[in-house]
Amino acid sequence: MDALYRSVSGAAAGIAALFAPIGPLVATCMLFIGIDFLTGVAADRAAARREGRTWFFESCRAWRTVLKLALAVTAIGMAWLIDQCVLDFLQLNLARIFAGYLRCGVVVVSRKRRATLRRAALPLAPPLRPPPHPEGGGTMSHGLENRNPGNIRRAPVRYKGEVRPSRDPDFKEFESLAWGYRAIFVLLDTYRTRYGIDTLRGMISRWAPPSENRTEAYIRAVADDTGLDPDKPLDTRDRKTMVPLAASISRVENGVQAETAEVERGWALFAGGT
Repeated sequence: MDALYRSVSGAAAGIAALFAPIGPLVATCMLFIGIDFLTGVAADRAAARREGRTWFFESCRAWRTVLKLALAVTAIGMAWLIDQCVLDFLQLNLARIFAGYLRCGVVVVSRKRRATLRRAALPLAPPLRPPPHPEGGGTMSHGLENRNPGNIRRAPVRYKGEVRPSRDPDFKEFESLAWGYRAIFVLLDTYRTRYGIDTLRGMISRWAPPSENRTEAYIRAVADDTGLDPDKPLDTRDRKTMVPLAASISRVENGVQAETAEVERGWALFAGGT
């Protein structure tokens, strides 16, 4: 047993001595990757607070970071071995070049990931469909079955009252219609406060873009329902404006009139900061 211990410890000491010159490179890369992970978590939490949704730590992100660290250390070590044992006569300093490339890559990927996170706060509505059933009969619409009257698509953004995981492969599912209406209010408020989209035309164009919808018809339908001017700024914190607007969006999405009591309950959840 002592012989085995001496062999293992000797081998470990030899490997450590071999790779000692690249210790600073490895430490620097680990620092960059660690900072990237921590700032990503901080950005996600900040977005959750602004949007009023529940945030929780996802262990899969930590495991991805561990995997990223392992791959980076392995790659730097392989580059060092190639430098020392294969291409030593060229003095290419491959380990330093790779470490610098890795650090730059982490910064670029981090920026792109946070841009994606910000865009994810604005999930797109589905294509405008004809009413799924005539008023007063037929099968309940897809959005109402999911208690998602705005047909908000699945996305990394999480809302309070959301069922996770959703049984629908494409759209979010909520615990009740009130939570679904609250999500509409949160999303429209995010359009205005975070992205400067403050008109009915701008909001519906983002909600139901022309690439996937009859956007102008959608805007006219909501404007007719609510009496709102499509090109005048809206106050997304005003109940008299937003309750009819959410109800109209629900009618267009689902083909039936919204239940005013449910829309009002959703507004109470939104306005109360729940």
